[in-house]
Amino acid sequence: IDYGAYVFDEASVPDGPAAPGLRVYFSYQNQSGWYYDAISESYLRYVDTSELEQAGILYPDTDRLTGRQLGVQNIVVMFAAHDVVSPTNLDIRLDAGRSGKAVLFRDGRSLNIDWFNTIWIVLQWLCSVMY
Repeated sequence: IDYGAYVFDEASVPDGPAAPGLRVYFSYQNQSGWYYDAISESYLRYVDTSELEQAGILYPDTDRLTGRQLGVQNIVVMFAAHDVVSPTNLDIRLDAGRSGKAVLFRDGRSLNIDWFNTIWIVLQWLCSVMY
């Protein structure tokens, strides 16, 4: 497998529309959000408490050791089949060989992309070499 195509690139997301933030809604009692902060050049994370009476009210998600709000430079939202196990627990199907649509959030912009789990290619190759 050639991993050369997966080298990090500092370039901004090409031609993507502005994406100042996003809300992630897994269930009524499991919501979060990411909002772009131009000063830190990252998306800061917000979460709800998962308490029924406070569902959807988001608070800064902070690191317990440093007290700093969690932030990331890249977010990939993957659309995948899933099963609801409980109100705050999902079984998301990302098995080998699966694929789907996704959205990349970077530099305050978004870009529609595709995702795929190619580990099955490696397993097929190993089986062909071994047998």
